[in-house]
Amino acid sequence: MVTLLSDTTENVVVGEGQSIVLELNGKTLNGGSATKKAALTNKDTVTIQDSSNSGIGTIKHDDTEFGYYTVVNEKSMTIAGGTITNSATGSNLMINYHNQGGGKSYGANSGVEMTISGGRYRQSLRCPSLAAT
Repeated sequence: MVTLLSDTTENVVVGEGQSIVLELNGKTLNGGSATKKAALTNKDTVTIQDSSNSGIGTIKHDDTEFGYYTVVNEKSMTIAGGTITNSATGSNLMINYHNQGGGKSYGANSGVEMTISGGRYRQSLRCPSLAAT
């Protein structure tokens, strides 16, 4: 188990061959504003949970321009708790796919799964072309 002991700004990658439980512990994993980097990228197996009394553990991305996903899952992910947010223009909260190399993510996503049994999700769409004048 990997437990956040304090708020942190970094881009975490769970590599191939790794299996972890990410305990948010009421803290925040912030992907910052790095271009085309998710706050959490999973290439194998990860479970996200927040067992804190406050229940405010969060994974977020601060990029408010044309951003990137907050969470990228390429194999097996379970989300049991916590809050996942994204406020970037032109980006999505999460993506569940298998990168087939060469930038291709098309076709069947065999062996890629995401199970959501808890948590909160917030995608703030900010699109200037839709703003009231």
